[in-house]
Order: sequence, then structure tokens, then C-alpha cells
Amino acid sequence: MVRGLGIMLSFGLNYGDTILLTTYVAGATDYVKTFHPNWPSVAIKSALMTIAKPIRIVNGQELPLNSGLDLLDPTKAVHAGLVFNMSMPSYIHYLCKEGYNNTIIALLIGGKPHLQCSDYPLAEGSNGLNYPSMHLKLHDDDKSFKGVYQHTITQVGYGISTYKAAVHAPKGAEVKVIPNMLVFNKPHE
Repeated sequence: MVRGLGIMLSFGLNYGDTILLTTYVAGATDYVKTFHPNWPSVAIKSALMTIAKPIRIVNGQELPLNSGLDLLDPTKAVHAGLVFNMSMPSYIHYLCKEGYNNTIIALLIGGKPHLQCSDYPLAEGSNGLNYPSMHLKLHDDDKSFKGVYQHTITQVGYGISTYKAAVHAPKGAEVKVIPNMLVFNKPHE
């Protein structure tokens, strides 16, 4: 189901639906861009991701790995409140941290054939990516693990705003958010 722009569609997902969904995401992106013409594309993507409502698939429960299977509502993305912003160096930091070599990274970003990961300090945190979702690479022999994620967010709402973290951790996992509350006095803080 994709909601927004005065339409509601419901359909079963299969491989052929990717093309159909792509047009809805493009439309949602354009819709948000009409309200925020100065937002970079990564801010719009962040707004769409952070307002998406998880699909409940099994007995009303969210599946732990259902990322990307969320209900999209571009009307809410217009007033997302917070966005995660990224720059090209952020993506390069992430790819270097993931072990991609200089040649592959240059191909992915469309240029700079002499790019050197050593020119980009490794990003902080477990995944080094300032993104509205988190991941952690686990190995088969990992019985326990710890991940630390460092994010920078921008308040795109209006006036004074307070945000309190709410995390629904999977069974057996402990998640702490520090600080668990953020107060912004003005937009773009």
C-alpha cells in the first residue's frame, strides 16, 4: 500500500512491482520538493524514510528485517521535523569503512579515478553512515555484539521543538539512545 497525493493503492509485492513502486517514490520525492525546493535530495530521502510506517506482516508484529517495506506518506514527509543529511565525503567514508577499494569507489561515484581512502578519515560509529537506519555486520561466530552509531540530524520543523527517542528493540536486544531527548530552539539547528 502506498499512501499520499490523494491516492491509496494496495497490491501484493513481487519482483515486477519494483518499477511501479519506483514511480510512486519519484512522485513522492517531487511532492516534497515542491514544498522544500532548497532541500538536497538526501534530506528529502531522509524525510520520506523517517516518516514511513512499518508494515506489520506476521500476527501484527513488525519483522526485524523488513526495511524498505514501509508505508510511504509524502504528505507527512513535508513536515518530517528531523532529517539526516549526508554529503559525498560521508558516502566515501562509509564505502572505505566497508572495505571497498579506491577503483570501485571511483566507479560508484562517477569520477575521481585517483581517489584514495587514506584521504578520507574513517567515519565514526559502527557503520559510519549518517542515515535514518542502522545496520551492523555480524559474523557466524558472533554470540554477542555491540554497535555504536553516531548521527547528526537537522531540525527542519518550525520554532522550538522537542524530540524524545522511542525504540522498540527486538526481543533479546538492548538499545540505548544518548541523549534520549533533543530540544531545538529554531529551524536548521
